[in-house]
Amino acid sequence: MKVLIFADAAKYGGTRSFLIKLINIHNKIGDDITLVVDKNDFDKELQELLIKFDFNLILNKPRSFIFRRNYFSLIFEAFTFLPIIFKVKPDLIISSTGSPGFNFFLFLLRQRPLVYFLHSTPEKFSFKSYLFYAIPKLFSSNNKFIVTVSKYLNSELTRLWCVPEKYTKIVYNSPHFNAPQSLKKEIKSHKKIILTVGHVVWYKNPKLWIEVAKKITQSYDDIEFLWIGEGDLLDQMKLECINYDRIKFLGARSDVQKYYSSSYLYFQPSIVESFGISVIEAQYFGLPSIVSDAGGLPETILNGQSGFVVSNNLEKYLKAFVNILNDKLLYQQMSNAAENNVKRKFTAAKQEENIMHIYNLITNGRK
Repeated sequence: MKVLIFADAAKYGGTRSFLIKLINIHNKIGDDITLVVDKNDFDKELQELLIKFDFNLILNKPRSFIFRRNYFSLIFEAFTFLPIIFKVKPDLIISSTGSPGFNFFLFLLRQRPLVYFLHSTPEKFSFKSYLFYAIPKLFSSNNKFIVTVSKYLNSELTRLWCVPEKYTKIVYNSPHFNAPQSLKKEIKSHKKIILTVGHVVWYKNPKLWIEVAKKITQSYDDIEFLWIGEGDLLDQMKLECINYDRIKFLGARSDVQKYYSSSYLYFQPSIVESFGISVIEAQYFGLPSIVSDAGGLPETILNGQSGFVVSNNLEKYLKAFVNILNDKLLYQQMSNAAENNVKRKFTAAKQEENIMHIYNLITNGRK
């Protein structure tokens, strides 16, 4: 089957890890893959993926600011996507995006089967944008499905875009690595690192993260807080922690697995979150997690068993940390439950099975 993938390939987060899994799945079943990504997103990791799987690659000119806006994005996509579609003649088109509203033009191609993977929360829209955001509602069908990464995101999709529920599906993401057991067991070391992995942006709540970190490090001499990731607030947050040697923003790192394996707890106090792939990856390494109740985060852990779900409040976060840090038995129970939670609910095999089920529905059993 010829598969054409229009993808966001942001260098970090669930969107990138999902794309890698998607290419793996289609290569495994012998599909003829054509991947379309922005030139700016094509990096060493994607180069290595291209060499490994030998798929067809098309590098697109990045959208200018004007073509990132509602109706103008349709113009960009019509002139950019149509020549590619006519050339490839795909049996199935896939869109994988973390930018709600991007690639809506693909819904207008009524005869082309489409799976639209959405990784971010749908936006509220003004009256002027009503017709634009009505596109998924009007053109979703038995051969056009929207797939989200959490129940929360799916409910927002039906609430804000009014897409009929029968044309929406949920596929949870899974860890994008397969660490050896020896690496996973490094968690048993005495070093107590509280880890966060993600973009340093407002909706990840770095200011409250710093408040919590300052309070906990004042009370515990063996605790260190580390945040891995880039973002527009990175430099500002580094300055706020300049006098605290056990609170660090490390920027982007290629060796994230090493940090998961050597950490003690995972912390994610997001204000907005569609799912939380880093929480799943942390639990894969047996890290109990303390997360906010925002968006899809409560779906990622077993509250009270593999971690705590907490409303975004300083005192409540501190209480959750104290509960785990002062109780070694509770910590060990949560560590085991975290690992088991991933094995039960968030495996790559389960993710692939769910994706293949959607393909079966949309292509009438051709796959």
